[in-house]
Amino acid sequence: FHCLHLCQLHRSPALHLSEMLLFALSHLSLPRRTPIAELTKTIPFPRRTLARLLADETTSTPGARIDSPPFEAGGSSWQVQLYLLGAGESYADRVGVYIKRLAGGGKEVDATFAMSLQVLPSPAALEVAPAARAPGCVRGSTFRCGMTFCEAKEAGESVGRCDDWGAHLYSSSDLLRELEQNEQRVLAVDVELSVWGERPCASGSSFAALAEQTQRLPAGSIRCGEVVVALGGGGGGAGGSGAGGFSAGAYRCTPGLEYRVMRILSAEGEPRFECDTASGEGGVVYLLPTSKAAREEGGARLGGKGEGRGGESALLLDDDDTGSSLPGASLLRGVARPLSKRTRVAPADGSRATLTREGQTWPVGVPADALPPLASRLGFRALPARLAYAARSSGRVLVALVLVGASPLWAGFLASQLGSFYAIPSRSMEATLAVGDVIFAEKVSRLVNLPYERGDLVLFSPPAELQQQVRAAGGTLGGRDLFVKRVAAIGGDKVALTPEGGIVVNGEPRAAPPLQCAGPRGGGGGIKAESGGEPRAVTFARVVPDGSLFVLGDCPERSTDSRTWGPLPRQNVVARPVVRVWPISRRGTIDASADLNPFARGRAPHPPTTSESRKQ
Repeated sequence: FHCLHLCQLHRSPALHLSEMLLFALSHLSLPRRTPIAELTKTIPFPRRTLARLLADETTSTPGARIDSPPFEAGGSSWQVQLYLLGAGESYADRVGVYIKRLAGGGKEVDATFAMSLQVLPSPAALEVAPAARAPGCVRGSTFRCGMTFCEAKEAGESVGRCDDWGAHLYSSSDLLRELEQNEQRVLAVDVELSVWGERPCASGSSFAALAEQTQRLPAGSIRCGEVVVALGGGGGGAGGSGAGGFSAGAYRCTPGLEYRVMRILSAEGEPRFECDTASGEGGVVYLLPTSKAAREEGGARLGGKGEGRGGESALLLDDDDTGSSLPGASLLRGVARPLSKRTRVAPADGSRATLTREGQTWPVGVPADALPPLASRLGFRALPARLAYAARSSGRVLVALVLVGASPLWAGFLASQLGSFYAIPSRSMEATLAVGDVIFAEKVSRLVNLPYERGDLVLFSPPAELQQQVRAAGGTLGGRDLFVKRVAAIGGDKVALTPEGGIVVNGEPRAAPPLQCAGPRGGGGGIKAESGGEPRAVTFARVVPDGSLFVLGDCPERSTDSRTWGPLPRQNVVARPVVRVWPISRRGTIDASADLNPFARGRAPHPPTTSESRKQ
């Protein structure tokens, strides 16, 4: 279950044709040859910050994050995020380094970047340019990649869109041991960031990017960050293909295998964000299979120093689990068997052993003119090659793919567009929803743009004002964190908050929710539970703007809601909770009076206010 997080792929509503055309036109220009902005920066992470995280038992676990101060590049604010003990249990004891574009401005940004984890001998080394430092400061590999950075609700990793991206580069235990041995040592991250372009990020851009990718491939250009499926082996070199996809002279792609485009270089060795493979201009495209099992098929070296132009390094040694929660995906990645023998080598310096065969390294550079036809991971063009690859790898995978439908990822993708499961983390909606409740929320209302009504429960991404309140109170929000509230008023309604804490809508007291926690009826203003501040009284009268909703928690004393941060933009609404599935003893519809058919709701008038109920 997602704890108020969306599924990994898309959260976009259905697109109007004009939106899709605008998105496609924004990508029709020729690929840029030079970035519009570049930045090289060394970001230190103070020892006292590391010590504070490790000393607190609530944060000294995988998933705990340290954020760098924001920095500017290309008109956007950026931040480096350090997961000292790993980004999650599956990455425990691995140091994760991620880069994030801070939300704002309503735009998406194409960027390439390189990040390396550094252990510097002393604070004085921070003043030395990275190229001039003594060798041996880098720990692990240098992570080089590119992505289109956008708001989390428009992210889609399959098409190279995200709000943050990174990799796990080094052992947490080894790093902490080094820092403990010498108190002068400084932990830092070197960042090289290039911004290649930006454009407005409209609602539905993620779905438009998927539609554009399936049309663009296999004949069009490829872009950094996107996932593609090889439809053939390509012309990687003379001598034919060896085991695991290696030819005598170069790497040949494995038909049906998923690859992420990590980096693109021109024929002159200059970085690019996009490459037109049909132009004949040459260049090198660095590819990385999206699973560890597939990367081991070719016996390529995992870990250690990179090779080739640009110093490409072996990275992302764990499964790239983008979309792995979807039907068939985990089977497709997890049971692929090795096609060639591998040799485990223990380096002389005592670091972790690596897998090696003839010096090959992931990501692997493939000449642009030797690439095979490529298809979208979610496109139907990839289906025959994927089925053939599954049959070669495992009979169980082939059976699973047939069972889940025509494409192994479409079933889960389509299901995620209609509804998702979420867990409730706070007490702001007691007694309607309790901490730990698991709910199912439908997304049809948003997809077809049905109106929201007074009394509806809504899940939404926090607007900027709410994010500011949470940060001011010392809290943190992830890119996929959602809030749940009840609609008290819609666009055009007049809302007033009385000194006693009551809510008045269109001159009449607001009808109370079916269930409420103990406290003043109608709610006094308070933000204690969700953002950490003390409750404070607020008095106002306002008209809810068109396209906005006024939302309240069912437990006023524990809720941060529109009383303190204002109306909720309707575009922030993600889904409408309708059914509780856990605990078993309380399963069923959340509001007994709610109509589970969203289209019936769309035909019905708005729920009446208190006075209207009396008249009826």
